[in-house]
Amino acid sequence: MQRLAVLTLLFATTLATSLGAQEINLPPQNISLTIYNQNLALVRDVRNVNLPVGLVDVAFEGVAKQMQPATAMIEGKGLNVLETNYEYDVLDYSSLLDKYVGQKVKTVMSNPANGENIFASALLLNASYGSPLLQFDYGIEANFPGRVVFEKLPRDLRLKPTLSAKIQNENPQNMPLELSYLTSGMSWKADYVAEIAADDNMDIEGFITLSNQSGIDYKNAEVQVVSGELSVPSTPQVQPRMLMMAAKNSYDAAESVATGGNLSPENLGEYYIYTLPFKTDIRNKQSKQVQFVRSAFKYQSLYRLNSSLNAVYGGAGENFKNLKPSLYYVLVNEQQSNLPQGDIRFFEKDDKGNLQFAGGTSFPQLAKGEKTELEAGKVSDIFADGKLVALRKIADKVTEKDFEITVHNTKNKVAKLEFIQQTYGDVSLVKESLPHASEEVGKFVWELEIPANGSLVLTYTLRMARD
Repeated sequence: MQRLAVLTLLFATTLATSLGAQEINLPPQNISLTIYNQNLALVRDVRNVNLPVGLVDVAFEGVAKQMQPATAMIEGKGLNVLETNYEYDVLDYSSLLDKYVGQKVKTVMSNPANGENIFASALLLNASYGSPLLQFDYGIEANFPGRVVFEKLPRDLRLKPTLSAKIQNENPQNMPLELSYLTSGMSWKADYVAEIAADDNMDIEGFITLSNQSGIDYKNAEVQVVSGELSVPSTPQVQPRMLMMAAKNSYDAAESVATGGNLSPENLGEYYIYTLPFKTDIRNKQSKQVQFVRSAFKYQSLYRLNSSLNAVYGGAGENFKNLKPSLYYVLVNEQQSNLPQGDIRFFEKDDKGNLQFAGGTSFPQLAKGEKTELEAGKVSDIFADGKLVALRKIADKVTEKDFEITVHNTKNKVAKLEFIQQTYGDVSLVKESLPHASEEVGKFVWELEIPANGSLVLTYTLRMARD
């Protein structure tokens, strides 16, 4: 495996001797992309080409504008790559002007009296920022009102960014060349849409959202995405062989998946690779979505309220009124594979049967069988009032506080609420009207059942000591 790279390919071969230039135009074929989470993609392009024997100059026109030249590689039997050059001075008006500085150019302007063209020639003295400075026989023009005409294209200007290479070829042959490189400007993310049903079922569709800002179109490409964050240095010297070989192996091992079915990822060390079930076009400056999962999930609704009462030594603290809890959907990944990290948006039908947006949150990378809690936002029909009932000093550097929490539920069904009281320092629970469910460093947790269209009162006493 040697170094080199290309994407959409105008493949020009030129013998390094004085035999002249020969250009071979090849249609795009077998484009493959492996897209990572970190604005990075591996581009692979396999195509057949005839190479003469000896030292050959090859040019791959149309590589991504954000390619990392140091990662360019090529696979081909009997080849040795001696040199590569990334040429990004592409053809436009400014670059043409720059190439003709110090040379004679033609100029054209319209005769204001009759509209006819007036032709002349001038020496192009400078072309700063695309503004030509021209020397005519009568003097120097800094703001020429006409047009500059070029007789021919300079040889060293490309229509598109190009990677050229000098290759030593052992045998004349028609063979497949596999060209690979890493480019910035490609990214993907997972987006989930969930429809909440009344029977504790949640229909989730997952889409892979692809974004292309790399500067080039990818047509009829095989696409894979890698879930997980790889360690990538800030410089472009990223172990390209490891990434490319891993992607190649995953393509070779991938089984075809029926369109519309759930994608089964493959393991890549600690990461997962998802292969899209069909080839697709990804145009430059385009985002597109491809479905990768559609399934029903069982869920439980959980309401969680964090008390804002001051549970520290001394000080009365602030009471609260109409404090709203957050709604969480608790579910388990019962799919046969992990689900990638992304965003999820919830929708629920109103009384007329129309879907309405009901909040959204981030979706964690979820292993098979793993449980998660997805926060959907604040609720309006459950609220709580909390107050400090009493504060007393029971010893030197020891105080006690009595708290009272009243939770109101205006729903037509029982609501299960997780109430959390944060603590700081040396705090112990002395008394409570309802048993707490759990106790951790820094908090006490109660699991409360609030009756439909009713209220529930929780009281508790905390003892706080100061060093």
